[in-house]
Amino acid sequence: MSLTQVHQSLIAPVIATGSIVARSIEDRFSDVVNVKDFGAVGDGVADDTNAINLAYAAAKANKGILQIPIGTFRFTSQLNWDQGVDVVGMHKEDSVLLKDGNFDGIKISGSGSVYSNFYVKGNTGNGGCGIILSLTSYQDINNINVQYHGSHGIKYDYSLGSNSEISYITLSQSSISNNSGDGIRLDGTNANYPINYCNVCSFNDLAINNNNGIGFNQIDEQNSGYHVGSNIVIQNNAAGGMFICGIQSNFNIYLESNSIFDLKLETTSIRNFITCSHPATILDYGTRNMFLETGSLSIKNINPVKKPLGRGDDQLVFGGSASSTGNYNGGDLVIGGGDPNGTGTPGSVFIQTGNLRFPSTQIPSTGGNTLDDYKEENWIPVMSSTGATFTYTSGGRYQKVGNRVHLSGFIDTNAAASGTLTNDFSIIGLPFQSNNLGYGYSGTIGYVVNINWNPSAKQLMAIVPANSTSIELNWLTTTSIPLIASDVNSSDFRINFAVTYETIN
Repeated sequence: MSLTQVHQSLIAPVIATGSIVARSIEDRFSDVVNVKDFGAVGDGVADDTNAINLAYAAAKANKGILQIPIGTFRFTSQLNWDQGVDVVGMHKEDSVLLKDGNFDGIKISGSGSVYSNFYVKGNTGNGGCGIILSLTSYQDINNINVQYHGSHGIKYDYSLGSNSEISYITLSQSSISNNSGDGIRLDGTNANYPINYCNVCSFNDLAINNNNGIGFNQIDEQNSGYHVGSNIVIQNNAAGGMFICGIQSNFNIYLESNSIFDLKLETTSIRNFITCSHPATILDYGTRNMFLETGSLSIKNINPVKKPLGRGDDQLVFGGSASSTGNYNGGDLVIGGGDPNGTGTPGSVFIQTGNLRFPSTQIPSTGGNTLDDYKEENWIPVMSSTGATFTYTSGGRYQKVGNRVHLSGFIDTNAAASGTLTNDFSIIGLPFQSNNLGYGYSGTIGYVVNINWNPSAKQLMAIVPANSTSIELNWLTTTSIPLIASDVNSSDFRINFAVTYETIN
């Protein structure tokens, strides 16, 4: 009895009820076309190109499925898969399409197909990309490997001339690794929007690792975008992790250990939102993009600023960039207490816990209403007179608010001075240089003992001259007479003083 006779005998009782329609085994097998049925060997040595093409043509004619069974099917010229055929392997590790030669391996065009469960592998010394997408839309590519190709792994090529649109492509649950070029390359070189563009594509559950180019690289199409992606791991790529130059894409990614940069956003791109679950090396934030590190909630370059939420780790919020180059240039971060448009009393900016801290290196501002620095520290006053040597102890404190310094200190000698005692005496070592105001700044002598007092003087004055880091001490008589070293030549001379002056910053 033939297989057809067996099949008909099994389904005969059901046929009698009218529930199904009898089909021959040959008719049923035509739904799925196996490349081995057309002579493919699958040993990695035989050239299976012709068999694969014949099988694809048969599946296309019958509007069926092309099946890639377990094996290694070597092909030596480009496979063109244009439309109407789902290509399905048995497993993405074991159903292998082995590209052998200097050409782009599989060109996918047309629309409406599913490609899944196979491995597009480059043979040793091959050139070209693994997969090229061109003039295509509504394709579902999932659960595949694309590795070891002489150029890019998967190239979305929308640069081929008029109407080379690529849109609504889903790439998921796949590995794109160990390629000589980029892992995934969205190439809009010379594309002319709106005729040529790549829009509304999704990228989910991908491993993009160990490529010699950039892991995920979108180039030369600032009008391309509206892409989404989640659970994308991009690691150990030699030329960078992820580069985005398009608009309004939303990616959730894991970036780590990529050379040069983990993430770069084109400075002229706008409105991309990147969420990263691992601290990343950022080369450029671009303009009006948002980057969110979910590990330690760092929201950067947002316009307008969104409200950060979270506890525990550092939270960094930067104003947007008002410049076309670099990061953090010019944008303001505006924090308002209460509603500025309301009719009541404006609210306050209140720091409930913690402190308000300025950078260790001041960033000076010329704005009259801008506070740009705050410091408070110890400092050590130094006794100074040309040719004289003093033995003493000293100490002091200062507080710097913006460009204004409030400073106090003391000096207490332990022995008489030695050397030349006829030269002017001063206190040097101020922590900041005074600015260029010609009249200088007057201070206060709060306490002085064991000094050789000038009988003609009404008082002893402390002055910080312009462009100086010293305090000059002068007797106020009918004229101003400098204090000299012999006036303080004592083993227990003591002076307490305070000055307020303006710095150059």
